[in-house]
Amino acid sequence: TGLEKLFFWAKPLSPYWETQRLMSAQGNIHEVEQVMGAAMLFKPHLKFDEDFFLYCEDTDFCHRMGRLGSIYWVKDAVFEHALGASSRLFRWETVARYNRGKELFFHKHYGGAAKSMCIFLNRVGAGGRLIIWTALLILSIGAWKVAWDKRKLWWRVLFVPRVGPPKPRDA
Repeated sequence: TGLEKLFFWAKPLSPYWETQRLMSAQGNIHEVEQVMGAAMLFKPHLKFDEDFFLYCEDTDFCHRMGRLGSIYWVKDAVFEHALGASSRLFRWETVARYNRGKELFFHKHYGGAAKSMCIFLNRVGAGGRLIIWTALLILSIGAWKVAWDKRKLWWRVLFVPRVGPPKPRDA
């Protein structure tokens, strides 16, 4: 919904993004449900599920790891990560793969009904964005090229095959 960006401080409106709240919280170590894959340090009790490609593999891993013990976020830990570096070329593929990862996660952990709801919400989100960018393009509000590119992105995301975009040859 975008509410998490506007109301990052309010957990009911932004249950997923914890970083801003944790940075202002007392203490250096906090128990969390998940950390970003690029910032993980763990003993190899589990392996990443190879059914996931590029997105949501860390969500799945932390979900399974949480059953075995606690996951901690350390405020003073330092790591370097080129966020988005593996997905800069084709933005629509990034969004479609992320959606596919969410759908796979819900299917594996919560069943077919949860997966169907996730698919529905992903498609409604893409369709809504497609409508907005098409309207902005028609009304010539803002930069024409940006509106055209965004419209094209959401069109491709909306109509991506159920299996997601094709994986790179070396995947």
